[in-house]
Order: sequence, then C-alpha cells, then structure tokens
Amino acid sequence: MTVSCQVSSAEMREAFRMNLTPSFWWKAALGNIRVIIYLVILVGVLVAKHTKQGATEGKGIGGLVALIVLFCGLYLMRLHRTVQKNAKALSESCQNLIIDTQGVTAESTNGSKSFTPWSAINRWREGKLVFTIGDAKSFRTIPKSALGEMQSGELRSLLISQVR
Repeated sequence: MTVSCQVSSAEMREAFRMNLTPSFWWKAALGNIRVIIYLVILVGVLVAKHTKQGATEGKGIGGLVALIVLFCGLYLMRLHRTVQKNAKALSESCQNLIIDTQGVTAESTNGSKSFTPWSAINRWREGKLVFTIGDAKSFRTIPKSALGEMQSGELRSLLISQVR
C-alpha cells in the first residue's frame, strides 16, 4: 500500500499532540522562559500589592490581571507555533510511505528511501484524522484522508498484527 504522507495543518496538530512527551513540555517552557518569568513577576507584584495595602483599587488589579492574561496568551501563541513548526518539519521530510508485510519504506522529497522493519517499530496510534507509526521522537504520519475506509481497516489490521 502506497500512501502520501503530505498532511494538512489539522492532521499535523493531531499527530503531534498524540505523540507529545514530557520532554516537549520542558523544551517549550525553556523556549518561553522570558514570558514565564514575566508572569511570575506580575503575579508576585499583584500578591505583594494586595497584601501590603490590604485592599487595592480595582483599576490596579484590573490592569495587572489584563497584563497576566496578555502574557498567558503570548505564551500559548508561542507554544502553538512551536507545535506547528515541529509537526511541519516532520511532515515535510516524507513524500510517500510504502507499507507492506515487511515494514515501512519512507520516500523523502529528495528521492531517497529509508526502510524500517516491523521489528524496529514499537508503537502505533490512531486518531480521528491520522495514524502515527513509531515512537514519540520519530514517528511517521499517515493521513486518513489519503486512505479510503477499506484501506484504513487494512492498515489497522496490519498494524495490530505486526507491531508488538
């Protein structure tokens, strides 16, 4: 079975989310450390102001809360961009996947091929939009949009029988 591994952004997001590891969250936090430090400082200022004065005026608290929301939004936007960038890099390295009883052969965009036997694959996952084959650090994405219902069933059966 030959399948195109070119995926849409929604399929990329789903594949990447299905394979997130705790190390990703550490890397994302380190990449956004400046925003996290600003958030901690803003929360500290809000708490210090509240405890020092007993009760603060609404404008001051509202402004600080607005800044905290702004920085949280910035953090989430950067995190989302990081997910998309990583998922796009994984998707662009592959043009076609050839899946058979021997294993998975990936054809890259430059024409080179790499074969992975089933014995080297330790995991697969199925989502609403995609199948992913491989571990969380290096996985191949197969979009269900490139497969028919019958091919999806065949692929599922093959994965169940081959990946242990």
